[in-house]
Amino acid sequence: MFLLIIEGVLLVFGIYWFLVSSLFRVRPHEFAYAIRRFILLPKSPYGDIAVGTQQGVGARLYMPGWHFVPFIKVSFFGEIVRQGFYNLDRWHHVVAHFGRPLNQGQLIGNNIPCNGFRDGEAFLRGGGQSGPQLNLIGPGQYAIHPTLFSLFPVQPLSIGVEQDAVREHPFTGEELVIGELPQFGVVTLSIGHEIPDEAGRIAGRIATGHNNFQNLPACLPGGWAYENYGQWLESGVQEEVLEPGTYNHNPVAVRAETRSCEFIFEGTYGVVISSAGREPEESERLYTTLPATAGQRDAGAWIINPDCPAYQNGERLRGILPDPFGPGIPPFSFQNSAVYNLVPVDGAPVRVCWGRYGGETPPIGERHLRFETVRAITKDGFDDFLVTIEAIVQADRTDAAKIVALAGSVEKLVRTVIVPVVDGGVREIIQSKSALYILKNSGKIKKAIEGKIKEVVGENDKYPINLLEFRIIEFPVQESRNESLKRLLAGITGVEVARQEVILQGSLQKVETARIETEKARAKANLQELLVRAGFQKEASADQAAAIAKRLAPLISEMPGGGDVLRSIMVLAADPEGSLGKISQILLARLAPQGRPLA
Repeated sequence: MFLLIIEGVLLVFGIYWFLVSSLFRVRPHEFAYAIRRFILLPKSPYGDIAVGTQQGVGARLYMPGWHFVPFIKVSFFGEIVRQGFYNLDRWHHVVAHFGRPLNQGQLIGNNIPCNGFRDGEAFLRGGGQSGPQLNLIGPGQYAIHPTLFSLFPVQPLSIGVEQDAVREHPFTGEELVIGELPQFGVVTLSIGHEIPDEAGRIAGRIATGHNNFQNLPACLPGGWAYENYGQWLESGVQEEVLEPGTYNHNPVAVRAETRSCEFIFEGTYGVVISSAGREPEESERLYTTLPATAGQRDAGAWIINPDCPAYQNGERLRGILPDPFGPGIPPFSFQNSAVYNLVPVDGAPVRVCWGRYGGETPPIGERHLRFETVRAITKDGFDDFLVTIEAIVQADRTDAAKIVALAGSVEKLVRTVIVPVVDGGVREIIQSKSALYILKNSGKIKKAIEGKIKEVVGENDKYPINLLEFRIIEFPVQESRNESLKRLLAGITGVEVARQEVILQGSLQKVETARIETEKARAKANLQELLVRAGFQKEASADQAAAIAKRLAPLISEMPGGGDVLRSIMVLAADPEGSLGKISQILLARLAPQGRPLA
């Protein structure tokens, strides 16, 4: 009986000890995990971390409440470790310290469903890998195993606007204040398969559902395994950009760089060269050729055909897009310089000069190009015949893409195409005439050259640029290196000077004759007025003239302003024909003895 009592007491005590050593309570606002040390338990294949009843730090977490783990409170069996919840106020990325090793070349572990890293056993049993993990955990309260995982805060990426932006004009060099300029983000992924060589792309294709690269597993509807990434994501620079906003990215998988948007200035066009999408077919290309290369198809002298169905339907094609952007900020989707190269094309009038400028030096800010004076050979063999030229050209928006395809810029088009055409046209006309003829008929030759160049270059169907103005400034032969040509000019100039002097002398004689006639007319008018005042007619005989002069002499002597009348009398007296001349001679004879000044 006593033994039965002892056995009962021992049984009760054993049950009590078993329960006390196995039951434990997790208080609110904390979680716990078990550490098993019993040597008879199986060892964990994951190292110090264990699943189930294996030796090591248990991956299972115990939430607030009562839990039962056999003998876990016995020191040589194990212990319970309590940990407060993680209260996160920002996004964190996770690094696993245990699990399968990463494959060669793999930078980030497979995404394993484990309740946001709360279930360590599910992570390990599901094939979780050690190292950086793909998923992030956002703000909130979490129970995450501190031995299995470490948390690192993510630095948010804020993309906004650049304040007080200043940019240099690509053609004038002026620094202009733009003000607020939006920014965008260029993304580079370190995960995914390499871009296939046959794709011909330099940027990763666009995937959907990843929420601006913040939820990368969402791009993988076929599964979560790393090897499936190649179906949707490609490593390297991405075609898609980030618009203004705040983003939280996995720092191991995503690298984002903030850039300011491109700005197209007034009077400038933005032509886009795209490397996104597929290579266009032959029918989707519009070839641009020049008269000198008609029929030839240069690989770089085509743009995407704006009328092809693929382009009109919004499909991305690689090549020069036919529709350039006007002044302002292009859309964000075309800002990524890794995919779209935005080439500025000058749309303002550009003054082109061969030799010195025709007028004043162009003001600062005006577009101008200057080339060597055209040197030609005349029909009679005079070389180094100089021609200075001035032209104004301007590119239309509809021709901007063609200019980029042909030359890359307006300046290069003028330098490589327009200048040779003008030089050739000028030399052709100069070579067809003698130097003497050109110098004597310079105006006619200038008009002939201007007409020819305007006819050739001014046709828009031949050259993708408008010739607004073209004129020959002069033939500066005096600056030529040909001394014979200078002597010819000097001889022509001497003859011309002599001819002009003869013309000048004749003109002076005509002027003097006209002046004398005018004086006579004025004198007659003055004397006739005096006769009227004296009551006489303007026509008189010789006796009447003497009588008239006798009566006029005292009247003239008493006139306070008689000087003008006397000068008129002297003019008429020089021509005694007619009654006025006779009267004037008699008056001069009568006034002289009276001491009246005669001049």
